[in-house]
Amino acid sequence: MHSDRSTQMSTIIHNVHTQLWYVPFLSDLFSHTVFGPILSTLSSDEQKKVDWLLRTYVESIILGSKTKWWLYFKRFYETQKDLFWEFRRLQQKLKTDVDFDKTEFQSVWKIIEEEMFRYEWLLTQKMTNQAQWLNKTLDAFYDIVYWFFPYYNDIE
Repeated sequence: MHSDRSTQMSTIIHNVHTQLWYVPFLSDLFSHTVFGPILSTLSSDEQKKVDWLLRTYVESIILGSKTKWWLYFKRFYETQKDLFWEFRRLQQKLKTDVDFDKTEFQSVWKIIEEEMFRYEWLLTQKMTNQAQWLNKTLDAFYDIVYWFFPYYNDIE
C-alpha cells in the first residue's frame, strides 16, 4: 500500500472513530456505508495493512496522551497489551458473530474489570486532596475505557 493510500486509510479510521464515538473495529470499517465498499476492494495484503494502521492508530492515541486518567489507562495498556488486544478481538467477535460463545468474553471481561477497578482505586487515592475533581476524573477515565471497549458492559 502506497503512502498516499495509507494516509487515506488513516483518515478513514479517524473519521469513523469520530462518527462512532469509540475507536472502530476492523469490522466497523468494512461495514461502514461509505468506506466499506472501498475497503472491500482491497487485496488481503492491503486489508492486513489496514488492520496494522488501525492498531497503530490505537497506540498513537494511548501513548500520546498526558492527562492523569490517560496515564493510568496507558499504564494498563503497556502492562497488559495482550489482554487489551484480546478483549478488543472478543468485542469485535461479540458484535459480528451471532453464534459467538460469550463464555470467553465474560472471563476476559472479568479480568479487564478487575484491572479497571484497580486503576480506579489508584486514581481515587491520587485525588484524595482534590475531592471536588474526583468524579470528573473517574468519568473521564471510564470514557477512555469505553472508547476502546465500547461493549465493556455488555455482560449477561
